[in-house]
Amino acid sequence: MANNFKDRPVPVFRNLMNYTMFAPALQEGGKQARFTFSFMDARPRFTLFTNVATDEKKGIAGAGYYPEIFYGLLDEFEKILTAAPGTTSNVRNFTSVRTEEGRPTGEKVVASQITFGKDETGVLYIQMVAQGLTKFKFFFKLSEFHHIFKEDKTPLTEEEASVLVAKGWLKGIRKATEIHSSQLAPEQADRSSFAKTESKPSKDNENLFDDIPL
Repeated sequence: MANNFKDRPVPVFRNLMNYTMFAPALQEGGKQARFTFSFMDARPRFTLFTNVATDEKKGIAGAGYYPEIFYGLLDEFEKILTAAPGTTSNVRNFTSVRTEEGRPTGEKVVASQITFGKDETGVLYIQMVAQGLTKFKFFFKLSEFHHIFKEDKTPLTEEEASVLVAKGWLKGIRKATEIHSSQLAPEQADRSSFAKTESKPSKDNENLFDDIPL
């Protein structure tokens, strides 16, 4: 196993853009915050992009998981769908402290925390919090392009619609994880050639690569 960051294989990213969630910008004319679901080397991960210029680390925080941990996390999240308003489920994500040469020191520090919750009105949300980054909640709501009606021809309440959307989100993410996490690792170039590619990570977001050991 490579000990130096530069010697590690080039990571393969797959972003599932249809599962991206958005939160309103803090200022008029600003960019929306984004919460994305993707895979890095067949491992599921969440990434927050605050799009707030004054945030640390360019407003980016990521958390990757081994598949078996991720499935358990989704099971915990699903319990909130039928829980009382105000209930939350949390996962705290740690990352390795590294030397300037990229070698792990053996120390772990908290990188972020993800909360899946139901607010006081019954609407479900997900939130990633990291030091130096603006806090956003991403709510599960119906698109403004769709109105769903029940058998009695009455529209879903906001709470019912939120549960419906969250169920679909969880179902899709589970299926995607089943597909992408089952892939065999391809032969990859070592990371020393990374400088020649456009996908080289900057020093500001190198933390996206080291939240779980490769």
